[in-house]
Amino acid sequence: MWDVRERRENGQLILVGALSLAIVLVGIALVLNASIYAENLATRANQQESGQIVTLEREAAQGAGVAMEHLHHDLDSHTSYTDLESNFDDAIDNWSDWTVRDSAREGQYVDVSVVDTDPYTRGTRITQDDGGTFEPNESDAVLEIDLLSSLTGDLVVDYWSVTPGSSRVRDFSMTVDHDQLGNEGGSLLQLEVGVVGDYLADLRLDGGTNLELVDSLSLDGAPFTAVYDVGDDGDIDYSFAIYPSDDDPDDVRVTSRNYDTGVTRTCTIENVDSTFTVDVSNGRVEGADGACSDVFAFQSRISDPYQLIFVEGDQIGGDYELVVDEPTDTFDDDYDALDLLDVSLLGLSDPTFDDFYQSHPDPSAHTSPYSTESPYIEPALYDATVSLDYQSDSMSYESTVTVAPNEP
Repeated sequence: MWDVRERRENGQLILVGALSLAIVLVGIALVLNASIYAENLATRANQQESGQIVTLEREAAQGAGVAMEHLHHDLDSHTSYTDLESNFDDAIDNWSDWTVRDSAREGQYVDVSVVDTDPYTRGTRITQDDGGTFEPNESDAVLEIDLLSSLTGDLVVDYWSVTPGSSRVRDFSMTVDHDQLGNEGGSLLQLEVGVVGDYLADLRLDGGTNLELVDSLSLDGAPFTAVYDVGDDGDIDYSFAIYPSDDDPDDVRVTSRNYDTGVTRTCTIENVDSTFTVDVSNGRVEGADGACSDVFAFQSRISDPYQLIFVEGDQIGGDYELVVDEPTDTFDDDYDALDLLDVSLLGLSDPTFDDFYQSHPDPSAHTSPYSTESPYIEPALYDATVSLDYQSDSMSYESTVTVAPNEP
């Protein structure tokens, strides 16, 4: 009987031990599950927080860009670079204060500020707002290229340098008067733009004397063309032209050319209004997303500064503006030192800044005193660098963002 009882007790001990082990294992499983669940929640929270940071960076860049553009179009704000920078600092501080108050409700700290060291690239804003042709201030600044043809006689092409040398360009846009748009080129445009570019390349070299005759042209004239000389080395790299369609005068065409590959691209905007917009930097015509984006896609290939040249500016009219990364005093001085071509060959004198532009408007006038005398220049910020500081219980993050609105 003793043996039987002993065996029963041993069996009970084994059963109790097994139950205890099972309870321990279940407890361990619960702890592990709870840990995994907590980790998943934390991971999800971090992912959500990372998304919030990306959104904050984007909002900071957009908000700073809007503030910069507002200051550029508010004459009271850009009487000098000091005023521009001070007003931009204030705008960023106000935006940051609002963000801090909003984030504090979520237990977060967010600070956006202009960086302390070299935060600004001072630039020049070029503006025409008188609705006239896209020509310089004085006719002396227009240079002529004679393209001689045994078939058609003389084809004279005018051009002028919108920038005196290589610059980065942003926020380049036009408001074009349809009635002032001339020289529909049709199927001949590609040849026209190519020939004009080749001759500009020859003549713009310092001391250039290449005036070889062209004997294969069959052209009535050249349309307005914007030419890009990347690196300001005398080689024409890209261009685009705007002209009425030869199929329907109510339609407008835009053609670009890549001189390295020889590729041209054309888009047609049908039934344009009496005035229409050409957002060059963003590759849009008439404000439509994607309209002519392929034509202006060449801008994404340009990584170096370039000189911008207008050809046949009398074949287009309206308003335009752009911002370059050069202070106004340097911009002015570069024109005075400009040597566009061999003046002894053509009997011309090199133009100075006053031949190209009016100076900065009187800041006390509150409206442009040059509304009938365009184009003119004024101080602008080409870009600014702002910092983002984000702090929470689970994450610490700092970054900097360079703000350059409408930079291609």
